[in-house]
Amino acid sequence: MLVPNPSAGSQDSAQLNLQAATLSPPESSSQIITKSQTGNLKPRRFPGFHLYSTCHPLQALHAGLVSPEPRTYSQAVLILEWYAAMDNEFQSLLKNETWSLCSLPLDKNVVPYKWVFKLKRRPDGSIERHKARLVAIGYLQRSGIDFLETFSPVIKPSTVRIVFALAISFQWDIWQLNVSNAFLYGLLEEEVYMSQPKGFVDPVHPHFVCKLHKSIYGLKQAPRA
Repeated sequence: MLVPNPSAGSQDSAQLNLQAATLSPPESSSQIITKSQTGNLKPRRFPGFHLYSTCHPLQALHAGLVSPEPRTYSQAVLILEWYAAMDNEFQSLLKNETWSLCSLPLDKNVVPYKWVFKLKRRPDGSIERHKARLVAIGYLQRSGIDFLETFSPVIKPSTVRIVFALAISFQWDIWQLNVSNAFLYGLLEEEVYMSQPKGFVDPVHPHFVCKLHKSIYGLKQAPRA
């Protein structure tokens, strides 16, 4: 009869523990360091929140959700502030004699339009005013019919630096001038016809088009004019 040896069992158990220790991966002495511990965190961006705004991001986000910028006329006409902005833009165009209504000649092209809406904000993120702009869709213009020359002379940065250097040397006064609706003062040489804006169509002549006398935003020749 075989009698179990207790010392042998303890030796086998010790061997098993030794093998398990050798097979298990060693514990790493290095610790994981997160960005929050090092302070290397990038600020979160919120819609409608300017990088240099002094208001809270949630306030700016709330302001953007309360009065978002519409993308179409159908969305803007439902909000009183945006409709008032469109009416102000339309009245300024009429006051400036930007166009006159007439029937479309057979050999002419009609340039469509688009309303562009933009919220003007103060430095603290609050809404200053609602801005609506009537823009012509210039990429549908046809060369030789709607536009001819489009080159626009632009001042070079080096010229500006020279003027500033002369002003400092001779102690000249420098004045800054901002022209409101600057593009609407250029006279057009070509015959350009645009559709009447929706919501402001003349009830007496609903099928007439706008013959542009002055440039409007979006035209290919607007910067040159």
